[in-house]
Amino acid sequence: MKIESEYIASLHPTVREVLDKSDDERIEFLYDDKWIPYPAANVILERMERLLKLPKKLRMPGMLIVGETNNGKSSIAEYFCRIHTPIDQEEAIQYPVINVLAPDGPDLNGLYGEILYQMMAPYPSSARTAKKEELVRYYFDRLGVRMLIIDEIHHLLSGPIVKQKQFMNGVKNLSNHLRIPIVLAGTKDALRATSTDPQISNRFTPVFLPKWKVDQDYVSLLASIETLLPLKKPSGLASNKQIALEIFNRTGGNIGEVLNLIYLAAEFAIRSGSERIAMDEIKGCGYVPSSDK
Repeated sequence: MKIESEYIASLHPTVREVLDKSDDERIEFLYDDKWIPYPAANVILERMERLLKLPKKLRMPGMLIVGETNNGKSSIAEYFCRIHTPIDQEEAIQYPVINVLAPDGPDLNGLYGEILYQMMAPYPSSARTAKKEELVRYYFDRLGVRMLIIDEIHHLLSGPIVKQKQFMNGVKNLSNHLRIPIVLAGTKDALRATSTDPQISNRFTPVFLPKWKVDQDYVSLLASIETLLPLKKPSGLASNKQIALEIFNRTGGNIGEVLNLIYLAAEFAIRSGSERIAMDEIKGCGYVPSSDK
């Protein structure tokens, strides 16, 4: 199949490498984790980078990333970890950034256990909360951790207010003891999770990930996504207004849903042999919005 040279040139180099592979290999590549930059995410990443480079002091500033479910918060946290991968030193591996999921409730014991697990740090199964906190502080110091990210922080709202305050005070104290910034991420309910105490709400400055609108940023996002699709024909996602609006209307402008729909449509295009995303692929790929599941 002859592929248009201009279209090929527009694709990401890693995509061009897989275009001649089998359908199954291209579909596997399609669903691999990929980072797609966009303005709101770049702003947050820049702020995280500034926090990471701050000199240590007693009251380190933090940040709270707020956005709807499946709208890019976790992807930003994971990407930040990928660009600050562990460094293999002579004495021990250095972990610049640790990223963990908040426990299903205001459970400091569970939080410390998850942090230790992410660092592959051993601890007794019978270890109590105070012991785990001591180990977290020890290993953070030994491994040179400079930032902690706690995702899905709104989970702590499932517990009583008293426990929520204890949990957030524990997070604040961890930042004070270690003198590192802590970044929280969650839905808009996370604002309630950090408003239990003025000292805590002042510590974690919120930054918002808005839902997309049909504007130039959205069009640019579609263009960026298309450069990462292992399809042999151009789809023109950004230039075809009807397709761009159909994708937006079906997904509600949620970036996770946008990607889900486009990837399913791309898989459909590969398996059907059409090799491009048009209205038939969007309607026939079997996409179901999360709200309908």
